[in-house]
Amino acid sequence: MLAFAWGSGRCLFGLLFISLIGAVWWVLFCFWLWQFEFANADTSINRSIKLLAGSFSVIPAWCALSWLHSKVDSTIGPRWALCALAIAWAADSVAYFAVVRFCKHKLSPRLTTGKSWEAVIARVVALLLLAYVAAPCLGFF
Repeated sequence: MLAFAWGSGRCLFGLLFISLIGAVWWVLFCFWLWQFEFANADTSINRSIKLLAGSFSVIPAWCALSWLHSKVDSTIGPRWALCALAIAWAADSVAYFAVVRFCKHKLSPRLTTGKSWEAVIARVVALLLLAYVAAPCLGFF
């Protein structure tokens, strides 16, 4: 995937195509979460599967961010890319502090021990505030 994106040059079709592959991958990844015991044992094959799963997650995300940066109008494209990164930063930072301070109701203890409903609510509030602040910079108001 990375070689295909690199080889596409100035043509943005490669970035868009790999981003779409990543979107399909995330849909398939949901089925993996339903089968929690899949690839649970520590073997070389399971580590390879997890490495491939990480690659199918990270490389399309990078391609989508690059496409977003270059596809939209040249003056506002970098702002959209920065907004996408700020969404991830804000959501993760606020969720961490919400878990440290308010963690009472676990979201899914079987999948992950650190997630809570309080963190979900904190993320939604933080992202609404970020959207309110970022909207004028992105040309909405």
